[in-house]
Amino acid sequence: MTRFDSHTRWLFFAGAAIGFIGLLLLLGRPYSTMALLTLLVFGLVITLRGARLPAGRSDRAAQGVWRQAVLRHRLALTHILAVSAVYLLVASAHAFQPRLDLSEEGLPLAVLLLLSGGLASGGALWLAAHDADFPHLPRPAQAAWKVGHIRWPLVGVGALFLLLLAEVNGDFLSVPVLQTLPMHLQFALLVTGLALIAAGLSGTGHETAPQTHSGLVGFSRSRIAALGLLTLFAFGLRTWQLETSVRFLVDELSFLEAARGALFHVDTKLVQPVDNIAAFPRLITYFQTVSIQLFGHSFTGLRITSALIGALTIPVMYLLGKTLFDRKTGWIAALLLATFPPHVHFSRLALTEPFSAFTGTLALALLARGILHRQRRDWVLGGIALGLTHYFHEGGRLLYTPLVLLWGAGLLLLYHPRVISRGALLAGLAALLTAFPVYYTLAGLQMPVTPRLVSATVGLPGDYWQTLVGVGSYGEHLHQQILKPLLMVVHVLDYSMFYRGETALLLPVIAPAFLLGLWYAIWRWRVPGALLLLLWLLATALGNGLLEISTSAARYVVAYPALMLLAAMGIRYIAPLILPERMTEKRLYWGAIGGLVLLLAAIQAGYYFGQHLPVYNWQVRQLWGNRDGQDVALRAAGLSPGTQAHLISRAPLPTTYIHGLFNFLKTDNTVKLDILRAQDLTAAYLEGLPGRVDHAFYIEPDDVEILAQLEAYFYLLPPQYSPYDDIGAEAQFAWYHAPFLPGIPPRRALPATDINLP
Repeated sequence: MTRFDSHTRWLFFAGAAIGFIGLLLLLGRPYSTMALLTLLVFGLVITLRGARLPAGRSDRAAQGVWRQAVLRHRLALTHILAVSAVYLLVASAHAFQPRLDLSEEGLPLAVLLLLSGGLASGGALWLAAHDADFPHLPRPAQAAWKVGHIRWPLVGVGALFLLLLAEVNGDFLSVPVLQTLPMHLQFALLVTGLALIAAGLSGTGHETAPQTHSGLVGFSRSRIAALGLLTLFAFGLRTWQLETSVRFLVDELSFLEAARGALFHVDTKLVQPVDNIAAFPRLITYFQTVSIQLFGHSFTGLRITSALIGALTIPVMYLLGKTLFDRKTGWIAALLLATFPPHVHFSRLALTEPFSAFTGTLALALLARGILHRQRRDWVLGGIALGLTHYFHEGGRLLYTPLVLLWGAGLLLLYHPRVISRGALLAGLAALLTAFPVYYTLAGLQMPVTPRLVSATVGLPGDYWQTLVGVGSYGEHLHQQILKPLLMVVHVLDYSMFYRGETALLLPVIAPAFLLGLWYAIWRWRVPGALLLLLWLLATALGNGLLEISTSAARYVVAYPALMLLAAMGIRYIAPLILPERMTEKRLYWGAIGGLVLLLAAIQAGYYFGQHLPVYNWQVRQLWGNRDGQDVALRAAGLSPGTQAHLISRAPLPTTYIHGLFNFLKTDNTVKLDILRAQDLTAAYLEGLPGRVDHAFYIEPDDVEILAQLEAYFYLLPPQYSPYDDIGAEAQFAWYHAPFLPGIPPRRALPATDINLP
């Protein structure tokens, strides 16, 4: 490469630098100082390297001196704009300080930096579009598959199996033999029916698989091994200290009780909703029942299915990124999702959200392969995966199907309607057949199509909309129901008990990569992958804006793969704008990128276990407003057979949760737990307790009045406290053990000589 002409070189560099610094000087320190140093260093490096491209065809055809100069020296300008974009978006991520609510303090500055960074990135991408070495995104292939023949007998038998499953749960015909069908056989009907439908709709003809993009098709053994190791690593993160890190139920009681019930009732209905609140089919209950039988009645047994499905989302994330973009993007996204704190967190809880995210991401990955590779089996399997999203959380059901329809409509307008519509018809048929048992069951139970949205009143009520239209409070609606959900990713904290913490969903260290990827997707929105991610993120935020609680992290689980894929795009596609691959040794270049990604992954994992979990446990116990009764349930569940446990509190306690956890964890059915308020601890109550059994009393440590009442009736051993250090003294109950020993009076109130215990 030759050097710049000195006058032209300094003219463009000085103009860009002065304009950019002038903007940042208005923002004040430390941004102005950092910007000045950054621009001087990069400008000096670029100038000394003499990064000038040889005149190409577009240069010769350019009209005007200025356009020729811009194109001739576009590499240097691309560097400057890319570095400016990175700096502005880093500053924007820093300015988005996490808050429980939107605040005018700092928010206008953050938005200004965000928009400025977007403009800078757009200019860099426009200049880089003339560079043949810059990576381009794949588009749908031109060729279509060979039609072949659908094997309708297989499809018919598969549909019959699903109809039998639907009748078992919906009970329209009241067939006696189907009313008592074991849960294992119901699951077998589901799996066999889906397998037959997949085989039948995939057809008998051979398909064409056009080479749309190098490296997009096929997996080598080494790649499979590496992906397997990454999946094992993700599973290890999700099971590390799974039994002891979160020792309370996080809205998991419905699933716990459903799993306990399924253990005692083998004919539990697989597709019927758990209840009106957890209005989801019991398919997750089936998996939890199996894991409880394998790992016991413990937090591990209850939650390990979520950990497994969360880990399996990692290879699906790689498949989606590899298909829509390239292998490098897929690897980056998979590693970032494997360590993404919110995804790790929800994969460690017995909730349905990880299952929805898994099936939804799998559906999008397979449908993307169908679009880009024109293989019919991908369309069919993608449709089945899309239908499976209806078996889990209602949020996934209401998100992924409309998202696929919107994405498909956009692709039909942008590309080839005839080719895409064929696959869409097959995918739609597969999805309808797969989801049919869910809605047949709801009809049989006379429940609404969206029972949680209607029965649990999680959506904004009709009165809200009437008031909005009548009063015209559109500003408040924009503030609370649109801006807050949109800014949940980088600014607004989760104030529910699901995640909480001290940061938004994205850590400040990875937020700039996400913002870079977001702007990249906006400027490349016509490409299938970019269009999907924009629709995915926007639909999730706007959908949550229709709910009363619009900023719960649990309702964003369905979009976590999109967040990490956008962050991966920011790293993968903006890095070549700053330092093109051809300007350095290839291994060194990708080694630096890989090192950056590994560093981000390590920071995410370290933050979750080192900072988030301790803060989360403290915050949730503070949120309760009372002492940790579930810790009492955990301690009392291991008492010796026949022990009578008594939890006495002056503050009201969530007795349903405490009893539910105790009944699930206890190792002996003769152990009982009684929960009562302090005012109910009367002489009649104490005298009525059985006298020849052990008693365990859990009381507030500083409640001397209750302790005096107990000492008047029982010989009490010295108090014991929780064996876990992460529970502060303010959240604990003291345990006083009153043992029954032969030959020693069990109670002081009985007429016997007062004998001191050893």
